[in-house]
Amino acid sequence: MDFFYNIIENGELYEFAYKTYEEAVQAVKEKYEELLNEEDILCDIDVPESITNQTNLYIEKGINIIIQKTLISKT
Repeated sequence: MDFFYNIIENGELYEFAYKTYEEAVQAVKEKYEELLNEEDILCDIDVPESITNQTNLYIEKGINIIIQKTLISKT
């Protein structure tokens, strides 16, 4: 089975889809690199992929991120 991963941030879909969960998480880390390097920032982004096909990430300041795993249909 083949899948792709979308990132949804506060209800807005990222422009690109990713081949792996790890690539999607890395895209979030790159986008928020400066913020994540702050000393007192609260975040929860280094989490394992959820078995529900939807993994929730959080970065302080109201940044809620969903990584959605979607099956590629071969019809």
